[in-house]
Amino acid sequence: MLPSVNSSLDEWLAYIESIHPTEIELGLQRLTMVADRLLQRQTKPPIIFTVAGTNGKGTTTAALSALACEAGFKTGWYSSPHLFVFNERIRINGVAVNDQQLVDAFAAIERVRGDISLSYFEYTTLAAIWLFIAEQVDVWVLEVGLGGRLDAVNVFDADVAVVTTIGIDHESFLGSDIDVIGYEKAGICRANKPVILGSDAMPQGLFNEIERRGAHLHRFNDHHGVKSRVLFWHDGQLSTEGISIPHDNAATALQAFALSGINISTVNAQRALMSIRMPGRMQTVI
Repeated sequence: MLPSVNSSLDEWLAYIESIHPTEIELGLQRLTMVADRLLQRQTKPPIIFTVAGTNGKGTTTAALSALACEAGFKTGWYSSPHLFVFNERIRINGVAVNDQQLVDAFAAIERVRGDISLSYFEYTTLAAIWLFIAEQVDVWVLEVGLGGRLDAVNVFDADVAVVTTIGIDHESFLGSDIDVIGYEKAGICRANKPVILGSDAMPQGLFNEIERRGAHLHRFNDHHGVKSRVLFWHDGQLSTEGISIPHDNAATALQAFALSGINISTVNAQRALMSIRMPGRMQTVI
């Protein structure tokens, strides 16, 4: 049965899980068609951060969201998976959206989808962007779900791309060739836009694709990194004291943020990074 704006979030989630034959289907053609219908004539925000990688995406996107909020920008953060409730995947100014907001977004997508089948992740990605536009969000922070080049968030052009780390993951979709995986992750890069790396151990396939796409490369340990418990980046440095997320990820986020053109003081940057808590990931329970 087709849900409505009066249906519960659980009813909608059960519905979108049932309408596509596979849980994951890489590719952007179907999603692009629905996005064009749903978001027509909508302008994009000043800044889009897109973050790919095997490990470190969650904490890096959390850092970017915290920095943007601290800098005074209304910020949308889209990540996955959730820990307790689906709403955690879509946050505005660090706060998870409510059930009715999600239901409204799903209903808007269903009105324009027609006979185009969308996977669960594609549907929820469109819901996030619809809400960001409806709420007039200034900065989007988008976490890639799988790979990069063919992931749903790559429908939207990143102003700043980040690749945190690269390892063998999702072999059934990406294969086991580390250079091929690097190529897929580099697919989020855009010509003449910065791409920031979160590790100095990256495969050649990544570098080849970054060069082919004409993105501006910023290497870990060359342009940003951690030395003697000090984070350094493009135009600043600060102590790691009080920062609980992995310091490599914090330095990578600071570099990406600096290259976005948004200004933030060192004091505010440190306050933003110290505020981050990652339940179930970087969490201490006593």
